[in-house]
Amino acid sequence: MQIISAHSPRHTGNGIDLMVTFEGIGEVPFHAAIDDVEPHGRELYARAMQGEFGQVAPYIEPVVPLHDLFAAKMAAINEGKNQALDAGFTTYVMEGEFPVAVLFDSDAKARLAYLELATKLGQDQAYSTPWKASRGQWVTMDAALFAQVMVAGEAHIQACFAWQAAREQEVAAAVAAADLAALEAISTVME
Repeated sequence: MQIISAHSPRHTGNGIDLMVTFEGIGEVPFHAAIDDVEPHGRELYARAMQGEFGQVAPYIEPVVPLHDLFAAKMAAINEGKNQALDAGFTTYVMEGEFPVAVLFDSDAKARLAYLELATKLGQDQAYSTPWKASRGQWVTMDAALFAQVMVAGEAHIQACFAWQAAREQEVAAAVAAADLAALEAISTVME
């Protein structure tokens, strides 16, 4: 490509944007890079860096509107809550004379299974069944253990939503103060 002229160079962070007039094409916006796959791109980059087309304007970090940052952080917090919610919860089950920590599932399929079990236990309080908890650990699920699991599960769900509410309050405070550093620092992972 035959370069006729170029002007208005500006750093982009990964090259230089400028207006270039090519023979047979006319003036077009063009992105030139040191490692451009096209020779005319590498040539334009080198010539711009030498100042042939005027001083290269500095790179200006794009400003993301605060409401976009707010929406992205809120979505990430919601996803963090959902991941924690589905990660399971631990309660203790007696094995012989000793309590053993057992991780129980809490994802949507598990919650449906707990609902079905609650229905069976509502019809027959003596009902019991082998139950596979998380990590392949088997327990005998009966009314007493189910009640214990439900209490632990409810506490787990409440903790997940309390974590989300606290993070959302932090986000609201950071946005109200227009404090981008505080907004960025808010964790989106529940530990």
